[in-house]
Amino acid sequence: MELVAGLATLTECGATFRTAVIPWYYYACQDKKRQRECLSARLAADFISTAGATHVITIDIHNNATEGFFDRRVCTFNGLFATNLMLRYFNETLGILDGKDRFAVSAVDTGGSSRVIHIAKQTGIMPVLPTKVKDYKTLKPKSIIINENVRGKIVIIFDDMVRSGGSIAETAKALKAKGAKKIYISATHPDFCGQAIEILDELKKNGIIEKAVLTDSFCFPDDFGKNHPWFVQISLDDMLARTIASLHAENPVSNIYLDDDRSI
Repeated sequence: MELVAGLATLTECGATFRTAVIPWYYYACQDKKRQRECLSARLAADFISTAGATHVITIDIHNNATEGFFDRRVCTFNGLFATNLMLRYFNETLGILDGKDRFAVSAVDTGGSSRVIHIAKQTGIMPVLPTKVKDYKTLKPKSIIINENVRGKIVIIFDDMVRSGGSIAETAKALKAKGAKKIYISATHPDFCGQAIEILDELKKNGIIEKAVLTDSFCFPDDFGKNHPWFVQISLDDMLARTIASLHAENPVSNIYLDDDRSI
């Protein structure tokens, strides 16, 4: 409500650009109509547009179709991706582009395959596309099938978010069972709920994962990393600042991605 009130105030004051920066788009996962429920992702878009926003900036939206909830004649939706930010971090810390044969990039399941295929094409690193076998009575995964050879490789699991941690944990365990040397998690949004932190603590304790690299789309206490040694947080500030500057100068946002591609 504070965001909507702020946008309305800017509109009434005659501001030319009224940009809503929402790294984690709230209600992003409520993007499909369910029986006797409203389409909350659309409702949020209506609130933002009605309040007078001219631009919305968000990072790794759960469903790219959310852009269609905004009328582009009123409010321009700018969906950014943190992939290059993550790749730059892993290249600086692990040298993933210097020894590509030592690494693999993995999805959590087939739902995240497009992200991993894009990364594989961009970097030349081997993609891993796990298949989740579900028990359709309980809707819980029975097993994870991995066909690629990951023995002795350092595997980075990419996803848009970590919520309960259950799916990522199952995939990490399956990769370890297949002989992966080290496993890292890379996710844009640390939207931890339920037992997620405890699950990640257990994965680290048992030597299954090394680190979980996340962005600052969510805030944590200053001592969180000290208490949870798997936790690494990188900042979105530069990407967001450059995007805002480009929009307000009426320059294409795509230039930011071109610059990031060259810097990897």
